[in-house]
Amino acid sequence: MPTIWIVNHYAGGPGLGTGWRHWELARRWIKSGVDSRIFAASTSVGGAAHASRHGVRNVEGVPMEFVKVTPYHGNGLARFRNIVAFNQSLNSHLRRAVHRTGQRPDVVLASSPQPLVWPAAARAAREFGAAFVPEIRDIWPETLVEIGGMSRWHPLVGWCNHVTRHAIRNARLVFSPLAHVSEYFDDAGWPHPACVHVANGADVAAPISDYASPSDAARLEAHRCSGKRLLLYAGALGVPNALDQLLDAVKGLSIAGRSRLACIIIGDGTERERLAARVSREGISSIELWGFRPQLQTRSLLSRFDAGYLGWLDRPLYRYGIAPQKLSFMLAAGLPVIHATSAPADIVAAHRLGWTCAAEHPTRLTEQLARFLAASDRDLAEISARCAAHASEALDWDRVASQALEALHPLLPND
Repeated sequence: MPTIWIVNHYAGGPGLGTGWRHWELARRWIKSGVDSRIFAASTSVGGAAHASRHGVRNVEGVPMEFVKVTPYHGNGLARFRNIVAFNQSLNSHLRRAVHRTGQRPDVVLASSPQPLVWPAAARAAREFGAAFVPEIRDIWPETLVEIGGMSRWHPLVGWCNHVTRHAIRNARLVFSPLAHVSEYFDDAGWPHPACVHVANGADVAAPISDYASPSDAARLEAHRCSGKRLLLYAGALGVPNALDQLLDAVKGLSIAGRSRLACIIIGDGTERERLAARVSREGISSIELWGFRPQLQTRSLLSRFDAGYLGWLDRPLYRYGIAPQKLSFMLAAGLPVIHATSAPADIVAAHRLGWTCAAEHPTRLTEQLARFLAASDRDLAEISARCAAHASEALDWDRVASQALEALHPLLPND
């Protein structure tokens, strides 16, 4: 049986964190007759322990193995130690999996928002005689330079550059949710194998049960009864998420506009306390920060909103593609999107799925918020139908997983 091993430091699944991308792929590949197994850390994004124990677990039909690492909080030294510990333990963990299962992988798919996992995964693939397939989910080291503000001469930037080039040089294939990642390699002058776009999908056909807490549902219903339009941001609260432009844009609305808007921010991250303090200090009463909600609970809330918000910093690296999982969830739920981005390829604008403007231009974002508030219920229903249709056509996990597996077939045994 063909075998694909997926390495993702932050992989999760139902009841385990928020990063379900590879669980969604693996469970479909298993149904297609490909033995698929996920190797992850015992901590989720943000550092909290998300597995009840380290070791092997069956997560609704998908074998997942969790490498024991120490929990952390924030982006300091503890997180770096967590990353290093996972990568140092990975090879021995994979060897034990070979002995335990009696199988060697045909493909090692190594995915991470940071490149430190690739040397260990590439070494394991070499040892097992498997094809090494890195998945590029962020452009490194450009993320450190353009988002993190590091100098190009910083040792960590140089090291990430070396690791990424080494991974590409040893890859048989490159996966990425970024549609134009090959253009980055071309611009950098790096020879590279074929790059396959594997979108962040959504389970379009699966009904979403109502996991919303009664208190959340009641708060939204109270806003609805008072005649307000409901706008949602759900995701990480970090510097790259550029939420200050949303706060600025809401402040720029007329008094009547602000009175008609309830903007709910769901999530956690390094910027949460500062954003909450700003909302309180500046009296932005149209915005509420609700804190973290589990993925199923957040997804079940989507249908209660009138639109979703997604914004970015204005940075050149986004010209190679953007792929937020939250966008797929919003579109699958038929939620129109207000999108602040300077990326040249914007599916929201291309398919008329909401309202768009340039990133980090709060005045223009205010104009789009006003257009959203002025839209009729019929206008919203028409946009919602286009969102759901686009998700069904381009973002359904069944389609995405099938296309990805087709790209991997040349690397798998024929029998």
